[in-house]
Amino acid sequence: MAAGFRGICALDLPIGMSPRRIAKSWTIRDIGFQANDRIFLMFGSANRDEKHFENSDRFDIRRDSSKSVAFGAGPHFCAGAWASRAMIADVALPAVFSRLINLRMVHGAQARIGGWAFRGLLNLPLTWDDVLPAPHPTSDEGNHTPRARIAS
Repeated sequence: MAAGFRGICALDLPIGMSPRRIAKSWTIRDIGFQANDRIFLMFGSANRDEKHFENSDRFDIRRDSSKSVAFGAGPHFCAGAWASRAMIADVALPAVFSRLINLRMVHGAQARIGGWAFRGLLNLPLTWDDVLPAPHPTSDEGNHTPRARIAS
């Protein structure tokens, strides 16, 4: 599931652009920038760059998204990227799919995504046949203390 989540974020990510200020004068492709110029990094455009991605404007769940800038890169890589992937791919989606029987898009309906700097679903027309009850914890399961480990 996590690979599919990465593929979706690589093509249509939740943050569309990020403003930056130029630290020192430089030129790229005959375009000059001066120190303190303000620029906007367009993540959605970068993730559709045909120089880096085959069929760059088509969603492919198997797409190699290792060059995606959805969560930043280098020292600016999002500290919450792994947590958000785990929460969605390993917790939220499996919980939804295990409880909502035959979850599916409403036939003929379209999901809409909106926003510019911050993007997200405006609607998600879904339907399902039945709902399974949430599992009840046994007496032992409810007494465990949550634990976290910070990797070094």
